[in-house]
Amino acid sequence: MVRIILGVIVGYIASFAAIFILSSGLYVLLGKTGSFQEGNYDLTTSWILPSIIFFFVGGAIAGTVCGLISKNPKSGLYMGIVIFVLGLLIAFMQIAQDPGVTVRGAEEVGLIDAMNKAHGPSWTFFANAVAGFVGAITGGDLFKKGS
Repeated sequence: MVRIILGVIVGYIASFAAIFILSSGLYVLLGKTGSFQEGNYDLTTSWILPSIIFFFVGGAIAGTVCGLISKNPKSGLYMGIVIFVLGLLIAFMQIAQDPGVTVRGAEEVGLIDAMNKAHGPSWTFFANAVAGFVGAITGGDLFKKGS
């Protein structure tokens, strides 16, 4: 049981790191004009679609890492449930949160500011939770095939 818990914790950290790195790279690639709609901090489709894929990839990494640590064939499912539940909690918190400043000027927007001020449609938060869940199960299946 301790190995499963450790696997879930390390898997989640690995997922978070992967999503952060991929998202940072996408922001460098797209810049503010490709990431945000004109004059505000609403995310573009060019940002939203890759980010859903990033959550799938992050989930797959988490499921694989969890499986490697826990040595449990159901590790992907356990990891997926954790990602899904935490994803739903984050989704509800994001929806309830006031987006704050929505007007964007012509100045450059740094990575940290972009992360703090960006907001997308509510459905994207749920899509990310589902993508992470499916990714974790997929990663767990990859672990099972590799053992």
